[in-house]
Amino acid sequence: MDSRVKRMAQTLTITLPDGVYELLHKRALADNKSVVEVACEALRKATSEQEASPTLEAELCALSQKSDSDLWEIAHRQLPPPKLRRFSTLINKHEAGEQLMPDDLQEMEQLIEEGEQLTAIKSEAYVLLKQRGHQLPIFQEMDKQ
Repeated sequence: MDSRVKRMAQTLTITLPDGVYELLHKRALADNKSVVEVACEALRKATSEQEASPTLEAELCALSQKSDSDLWEIAHRQLPPPKLRRFSTLINKHEAGEQLMPDDLQEMEQLIEEGEQLTAIKSEAYVLLKQRGHQLPIFQEMDKQ
């Protein structure tokens, strides 16, 4: 196929729960876009492979220079309690069907991103510890800690 040929758009009809549509509608109003544009952007973002930020890449690379005790400390890190509480509050509101304001949605996305970055760093710390011959805790043991 000729790479100069423009790909055709595909039509997809979906039925959204009222709460999801309302969130898309509010975002569209806030961004001065159509609901279709906002939905397409959300789908594009959700289905694209996420690349690590340069800052995260640098942090991951620096882990190999850390001592074992530093790696164990990193592996046991969690988001600070105030951020965990705020995330829990936002998720509970969302799951209860409450409308989240655009600022709340943005904050929730930021907290999700922070959690994903922390998970990536912790995972790499565990990989390095395993490579260095350490016995890693099993999942049930980690819950007890």
